[in-house]
Amino acid sequence: ICEDEPMIAMEIAAIVTECGCEAVGPFASGREAQSALRKERIDAAILDIDLADGASTPLARALREQGVPMIVL
Repeated sequence: ICEDEPMIAMEIAAIVTECGCEAVGPFASGREAQSALRKERIDAAILDIDLADGASTPLARALREQGVPMIVL
């Protein structure tokens, strides 16, 4: 989960957990999320389009290169 608004990020994480999945993050910046992407196995991603450090486009590209499905909010 990559979302820079704390309340929204917490709500998304709660929904993901309620669905029986493990939430990774939330991360407020694309930089933080890309670091986690290098360290952890990610099955799917939920991205805010505008993050604390700019657009999530570079992160989306990295996810696509790894074949990770994503939802962009």
